[in-house]
Amino acid sequence: MLWWILRQLKSKESEVRKHAISELSESRDPRVVKRVIQILNDQFWGAREAAAEALGKMGSPQAIKSLVTALGDYHDDVRYAAAHALGEIKDARAVRPLLAALKDHDADVRGIAAWALGEIRDPAAVEPLISVLGDAWESPCRFAAEALGRIGDPRAVEPLIALLGDKSSGAHASAAGALGDIRDPRAIGPLVAMLRHWNYDVRKVARQALVKFGSLALEALVAALRDANEYARYSAAEALGQIGDPRAVEPLAGALEDSGDDVRREAAYSLGQIGDPRAIGPLTALLGDRDRLMRDWARMALGKIQRRVQAPKTDAKDEAEA
Repeated sequence: MLWWILRQLKSKESEVRKHAISELSESRDPRVVKRVIQILNDQFWGAREAAAEALGKMGSPQAIKSLVTALGDYHDDVRYAAAHALGEIKDARAVRPLLAALKDHDADVRGIAAWALGEIRDPAAVEPLISVLGDAWESPCRFAAEALGRIGDPRAVEPLIALLGDKSSGAHASAAGALGDIRDPRAIGPLVAMLRHWNYDVRKVARQALVKFGSLALEALVAALRDANEYARYSAAEALGQIGDPRAVEPLAGALEDSGDDVRREAAYSLGQIGDPRAIGPLTALLGDRDRLMRDWARMALGKIQRRVQAPKTDAKDEAEA
């Protein structure tokens, strides 16, 4: 079957060649890789694009030089595919050409070049990627933020925090996620502030980022339980449950009296996640609450705590009987 696909690479029909290239993308045979590399010189841009995509999936360092050349192709889609392929291969030899691609005239190419640099994770890319955070287009800015998170260099912390405060930016979620990946304590306060964001996705990513800090974020999240913004109080209660620090039990018990029903329910759920017996009293008091959902959540939380309390006793009994 391979011989037939290779034969199709010589077809006069450009779409036939393109399909054949896609069929070969799973191969790791150096001879096949060589044939696909040759197609990067095809007259049809779609075939060149398919060749770059296939070479990325093949993951062969043999293709680096030719893919770097393809970064200079006249067609935007070919340059995009070449940058993506270099990111998939993750070879450090591609760093310098990809840094140059951060200045491509096409925003999507700039963005995927930033993504590729994040995949390679070379510290030499940090300062150029920081510069891309100021790009006028959202795609390069977002991909640069995510790449900086993957590289994890503390030099990116302050620029990413600044991006969180840029009201005109559409990359808030990417910046928040990157700060969670880097886990520098300087980001905790700004991330807590993002729990007030009007966009649910941004709040969700900020919360997930804070959870990665664990107990380091405890004090700031406890303070957020008293925030004037209900979104912030709800997200803080959720994060505290996911972190699971027993020191959050009393503040969460206090949040059971919050003015927002959603906050109260989330506080109950988080108390169930933490599983501390100190929450049994406050949760039991909610079994007669006016809100049926609140009663249900309190009941579920109590069940979780009781199972957790009983589990050690059961284990000890099994050991004694053994």
